[in-house]
Amino acid sequence: AGLFAFTMAVMSEFLVNYTIVRMYSWAMLFVILAFIFLRDVIDNNDPKSWGLLTLFSVLAAYTHYFAAIPIVCIYLCLLIYLYKEDKEKLKYWGISVVCGIVLFAPWIFALLGQVTSVSENFWIPEITFKTILGFLGYFVTASRHLVTGLVAIVIFIILLAYTARRYNEMEKKDRFYMTCGLMAYLGTIIIGTLFSVLVKPIMVDRYLLPSAAILWFAIAFMLGKIEDKKVFIISFVLVLLLIAGGISKIDTSNNFYANSNMGKVTFFDQISQDNNSIVINDAHNRMFYMQYANDTEMYLLNPPSDLYGYDLSEVHDTFNFKEVSKDKIPKLIKDNKGKNIYILSLKKDYDKNINTTVVLKNNNFVVLKVNN
Repeated sequence: AGLFAFTMAVMSEFLVNYTIVRMYSWAMLFVILAFIFLRDVIDNNDPKSWGLLTLFSVLAAYTHYFAAIPIVCIYLCLLIYLYKEDKEKLKYWGISVVCGIVLFAPWIFALLGQVTSVSENFWIPEITFKTILGFLGYFVTASRHLVTGLVAIVIFIILLAYTARRYNEMEKKDRFYMTCGLMAYLGTIIIGTLFSVLVKPIMVDRYLLPSAAILWFAIAFMLGKIEDKKVFIISFVLVLLLIAGGISKIDTSNNFYANSNMGKVTFFDQISQDNNSIVINDAHNRMFYMQYANDTEMYLLNPPSDLYGYDLSEVHDTFNFKEVSKDKIPKLIKDNKGKNIYILSLKKDYDKNINTTVVLKNNNFVVLKVNN
């Protein structure tokens, strides 16, 4: 328990995300509780254990869709295990699944609306091979620390290989539980990556926080089951190396977010006081920084009729901005020579026909100044 708690504090910028008013800490809580009661289901098979597994699984799904994916992986692993080892419990598995679907059903309409919004307009970049490598190492550190992540992957493979013999000597229940923890993490990466490649990019590394928590819980559980002193010490040292990798990047991560946010605030504070500036905001930025629209001349680029659950007219009621299509930008630039024109974009190579210079790079976007 102590090892698991410690890893939660140092892994993958969890403390950074914990301080943000987002869903990640709740998602991790519900996923871990579901994983804990998965063990009770295997050991006891009582209604209370099944009920709590179902409840926390549904709560995880309500909290974040990428908390639902490891839950799906857990249920699939449980299905395979019960089919092989205890077919009589399959009926309880089925009841749990049906109850979970029924409890989640009220959210279906909201889900469909979000799917429509994502299909029209979304901010997540395309998945690359480098991105996938970052996902695999994310249980230790953020994907932008690629070298540290790759080292972590190698150490983890060594850990698995070294403990493989002891793994085979463990009880079936213990082997299943540890395998389930690993598959919850890998399954989330596989499902998220496949959907992102085949349909629409929907995955960024921080969405792996809930499944990474399960993986660390499984690692801590595995160490607790190793009885051989020598094997335990070597395995523990390997785990400490993984933890050290996460610790080594905490300060870098904190500085990254601090400098990024300070630069953003400073930039917008500056241009909001400049009557000679124009900002073109890409709608893919999820209305980021629209709060500055009332203080400067802002154009929203190609906004859809429905912008993340809000009708465009509602957005106009709140923020003072104009609309512009991409083909009209050259004319806008031509008509405003002498003004400072900035483009908020997801990538620095915005348009080869528009001469720009990067003036601010954030983890979510870049600010380009038009060389007008």
